[in-house]
Amino acid sequence: MMGFIDNVAPSSVDIQPERLEDGKELPHFLDGPEVLFVYKTAIEPNLGKMSFLKVISGQVNAGDELINHQTGETERINQLFIVDGHKRNPSISSW
Repeated sequence: MMGFIDNVAPSSVDIQPERLEDGKELPHFLDGPEVLFVYKTAIEPNLGKMSFLKVISGQVNAGDELINHQTGETERINQLFIVDGHKRNPSISSW
């Protein structure tokens, strides 16, 4: 089991930089600028819009306002959850 976790979720020191569309690389830094990759958005009854994301760089906290690169608009992170199957565990920050 631990070998599986080690292969699937490597240490932040061991993570390779993300490759961008223009061929450049974006390294993973905890103290860097906030960069997120939203890979899924769903609408949940009684909750509204939920976006599933991967934090590539920086640290994201509930209440942060970030700029959407595609639209140029500022968007607010209202709540953060760590999703585990059907469970949603509240989180204060994510990195």
